Order: sequence, then C-alpha cells, then structure tokens
Amino acid sequence: MKELAYYEINHSKFYGYIFDIKSVEEFNEILEAIKKEHKKATHFVYCYKLYGNNEMLFKRDDDVEPKGFATTPMVNLIEKHNLNQIGIIVVRYFGKAKLGGHKLVQSYNKTVNLAYQQYLINKEIK
Repeated sequence: MKELAYYEINHSKFYGYIFDIKSVEEFNEILEAIKKEHKKATHFVYCYKLYGNNEMLFKRDDDVEPKGFATTPMVNLIEKHNLNQIGIIVVRYFGKAKLGGHKLVQSYNKTVNLAYQQYLINKEIK
C-alpha cells in the first residue's frame, strides 16, 4: 500500500496511511503488510473505528510513544469528520534526537492531516 503522506522533522520520518475498512481482520492484514514494507521502522501507531456485529469497534495504539501523544491527532480527525469504517496508521522512523512532546504531537498531527487531504482527493478521483 502506498502511503498518502510523508513528513520529516529532525531526521525523523513519518509515513501516513488512511484507508476504508470493513473488519478488524482487514485492518490487521493491512497493518501487517505495512510492517513488512517498513521493516526498520521504530513505531507503528494506529487507530481504527468501524461498526460490526451491531457494535462500534474502536482501537488506538501509540506503540510505545508517550501515551496519547501519537494517537490523539488520529482520534481528533475521526471525531471532527465523523469518520466510520476507517483505519489510520502512521509509521515513524526515529531520527537522531528526541522531538519532545510538542513537536511529537505536531508531527503526528501534520502527517495525519496530510494523509487525510490525500485520502479525500483519492476518493474524489474514484
């Protein structure tokens, strides 16, 4: 799967993916494919929201980034745009230095929003 966004700061590289999903199994298959593609990445941060078996399924995972710092921009995007049946993954390659809390949140936010813009463009093209 081709990433929808790329962002770099202080040698840390962020790759953003947003995609429609129908099941947790489908999300997990995509996550595993992305992990195979980015074998040397440091973090695989993700969030998904979907409905199945008459219930809402929601999960977020900061993948050892400080709790909430990485997934909060994803949750905010889902809530702001009332997204459903959606998966979001950001892959991070750690750079030469820690970014600190503010820059870390900004970096995930920037990547998620860039990916969402491209996601919308791709949906219009289809």
